[in-house]
Amino acid sequence: MKFSLRLDALMYFKITTFTMKLICCISIIILVNCLHSAFANEVSYLKYCLNGSDPDIFPNHGDHSSGSIVMTPQPESGSWYMPDMNCSITFTTEPNYYILLTFSNVSLRNSSMDNLTVFYDNGNSNSVLAGQQVCSTENCEGLKFESGNFNNITLKFISANVTVPQNVTGFQAHYTVYDLANPKTGACRDKHKFLCENKHCIFYEFVCDGHNNCGDLSDETKCVIPVKDTVWGIVAIVGAILAILVFVPCMCFLAISGTQNIVKLVALPNDPTPLLNTADCGETSSLLTSSDAANICWPGTSYDSSNYGTVQHRESSGNNESRKSHSHSQIEESQENKFL
Repeated sequence: MKFSLRLDALMYFKITTFTMKLICCISIIILVNCLHSAFANEVSYLKYCLNGSDPDIFPNHGDHSSGSIVMTPQPESGSWYMPDMNCSITFTTEPNYYILLTFSNVSLRNSSMDNLTVFYDNGNSNSVLAGQQVCSTENCEGLKFESGNFNNITLKFISANVTVPQNVTGFQAHYTVYDLANPKTGACRDKHKFLCENKHCIFYEFVCDGHNNCGDLSDETKCVIPVKDTVWGIVAIVGAILAILVFVPCMCFLAISGTQNIVKLVALPNDPTPLLNTADCGETSSLLTSSDAANICWPGTSYDSSNYGTVQHRESSGNNESRKSHSHSQIEESQENKFL
């Protein structure tokens, strides 16, 4: 019967490592999904200005029926937008659907230098934005616009031919495609839509996502935990899990490396166990290896665990030959005595 502490420990280490890797992969997937949900569908206004084109038509349902519009996600130079700009971008959805646009931040110079004009109701109405304005709830008057009875809304931006400071970042808005509830039943026509208190119907997944998708905040008022806190809470938890996954394998490796000097214990029938405790030899230290124990208990000898059985067999054979020789001598002596 063979006992291998090192083998068992290595097997345990491999199983633990595999489990840790699996948990790590799952945690990363969850983290990526959370971050994707929080920052997905971001439209760069500056990109379309430079290309001279309009974005694709917004779908009337699904994840892409809502998203963010920013001046630019990250400035390529020191400024968030360029001087001497003059461009118009029109955002459009499918017929019989409408667009809600809510601004959370406007960071422009004064109206004599920069201004952003919002055209809605098919261009029949407009509003000019300038200066510094912040609306964390996305429900501030003057920063919330609906496309009216039409399916498009246009943003026109003009900047003066003067270097733009780095602390002026442009704007950040959020768009949502919606339709109106059935006037007869008062319900949404699509079962996958959420009915807002203002009779807007939005994609159900947008409820409690941290944005004013309804336009009256009715999709955010019954949330138990604010979505932004939830996202960052999940990020913190996943980060802690990843830290544990790095720490635990390291500790396991250090623990396993401590068993490198343990030899295999082989139990042979009718033979003494080679691995001894030094207490049996009058010592008071801990468990020794076979060679150490042999040197202490039988000075001047050496022990090799790999050929232990062979050595014992040779010693046994030598003892038998000695006994035979001694017995033969006794027989000869007895015969000589008889003749005398």
